[in-house]
Amino acid sequence: MKSQKEKAEKLGPAGTTTVNKCEEQMRKLYHVVLAYVLEKNNEDPPYTHQIQLRSRTFQSDYKEIPEWISIEKVEYQKSLIEAKDYLIKRFFSNKNLVIKVLKIEDITYLDKISASKISAETIDIGQFSNHEALWNSRNLIVRRTSDFDDFIDNLHLFKTKNFYFKDTWMELNVTMCQKLLRVLQGNVGARHLKITIRNEQNAAFLLDEIGLMPRAKYGEIPKLLCTKYPKCVILPKNLDQEINVYVTTDVVYNRCIHFKVNAKRNASLVR
Repeated sequence: MKSQKEKAEKLGPAGTTTVNKCEEQMRKLYHVVLAYVLEKNNEDPPYTHQIQLRSRTFQSDYKEIPEWISIEKVEYQKSLIEAKDYLIKRFFSNKNLVIKVLKIEDITYLDKISASKISAETIDIGQFSNHEALWNSRNLIVRRTSDFDDFIDNLHLFKTKNFYFKDTWMELNVTMCQKLLRVLQGNVGARHLKITIRNEQNAAFLLDEIGLMPRAKYGEIPKLLCTKYPKCVILPKNLDQEINVYVTTDVVYNRCIHFKVNAKRNASLVR
């Protein structure tokens, strides 16, 4: 690397780009080697670790320029976990905070969220949990699910309107679908469940089997007419509402099965 840089320097202006690239790579290698040497010798790095919290306040949702910006820095010498804990406490101490999307990978932080009075419009969680901190979110995105039956059993606890299960490895079967539909026909707050299906044949099979349930009928929804899966299954919920079950394909060709509560006659019966 050093010899390549020296050759490029002899070229004058023509070698400037190569010199800059060599210097950048040498700086990166320096920090990698330094970190290795410090760890091997059990020595502290010759710089201060800091983590920064940057807050911006806007007069309205439509303004792009904030009224003011607050920047806080905290030094930590022992571990990154301490800095993360500080930020979480600082973040959730603001009781007037309105969160549009809150992404959580570590479910151990749900206790801190539950203890605060923060509400989030959408929570995106790495692993599903029945923790009470999730009960009042309007929208819940779940990336991994270990026990979908457990979710169905506890669905009555949630005031959440919309659920999106993105776990492509979850094996959804007919029994689960039938159980979910019976719960949706009862007194629950859920209005739309969207579940990713890995296998195309399984998606079509599930829809056909749901169509065999008592009082189930086939129908059409206008937005599905020109899609790969134009039909839906209609099941009654109450005098004013019905449950529509249908399959969609998104832009990356993931198939999703939907269980959606709609007003009566949202779907037209297929004669």
